[in-house]
Amino acid sequence: MTREVGKLKQDELREVLKIHADKHLFALQNSESYGSSESPSVYITRGVLDGICIVTGINYTVEKRWKIIFFKKNDKPWFTYTLEDMTEEDADEIMEYRKRRQGEDSELYSKLFGG
Repeated sequence: MTREVGKLKQDELREVLKIHADKHLFALQNSESYGSSESPSVYITRGVLDGICIVTGINYTVEKRWKIIFFKKNDKPWFTYTLEDMTEEDADEIMEYRKRRQGEDSELYSKLFGG
């Protein structure tokens, strides 16, 4: 009986993490970052996800603003969550676009305010 209860709690935790992973990845995809700054929604969703992970002892990494890998306490991968409507190729294209935009913005900034 105890094992079933533990399994149920793990399944519930997994579902909660999926919900908040989806919100965080969606916020990341819709955030236009400049330098190290993101839109406020990214910080809000990251804070919620971080809070859940701190309380439960779970760690995670974000890849390409598209995929989150969750790790158990022993640093073994537990499960992966990806944005449903996006492929890895789409994520690569968006990341490349953002790099180009940041380069163009930096160049423009240096022309406007540089010496």
